[in-house]
Amino acid sequence: MIQNAQSPLLGVSFGTSFAAGYVDRNKSLTSRLNELAFVPINFSPSATVDPWSGDKGCSAMYLSQEGVAALAPDFDIELDKDMTVSQKCWIIRDLLEANEEHAVKLYTDLGKWFGLSIAWFSQFYDLKTIMIAGGTVGGYAGEVMLKGASDALSAEFPELYEKLTFMGSAGQDQAVTAAMVTK
Repeated sequence: MIQNAQSPLLGVSFGTSFAAGYVDRNKSLTSRLNELAFVPINFSPSATVDPWSGDKGCSAMYLSQEGVAALAPDFDIELDKDMTVSQKCWIIRDLLEANEEHAVKLYTDLGKWFGLSIAWFSQFYDLKTIMIAGGTVGGYAGEVMLKGASDALSAEFPELYEKLTFMGSAGQDQAVTAAMVTK
């Protein structure tokens, strides 16, 4: 799976936050800081404010466990308000694995957010391969999310979509995956 990766590559991890790493066409890390957690992806005046940074509409609040948990009420998924964000996310993942309709729609919507974010990120990065990782999008969750991302990109940015390859690293340690990409 990883052997087919072509640079330039943007690797992202959907976890407790949204992390990223970038490898350029020379398969080298750049001198730039690739902190995409605080890149705005929602420019609405009502966008969620990140409690840590105070940034409005940043990707960490949408493309992470926070985003999955925050979307639950919009998709009629009721969760105990006393649960942690991580607990909420895992319950939603369990619902998704059971192919529960509301959870599938939630992850499809998450994918649309991600797909449109990729278009935004392409304004700053030369992109060929997008690699996803992280517990929030492991297994079937990643498949559903990537389908939503692909649908959004192919509809709204077909030229960009045609040049991209998507990869997942479900079930593989993220550090091992990243190290293999540069071989």
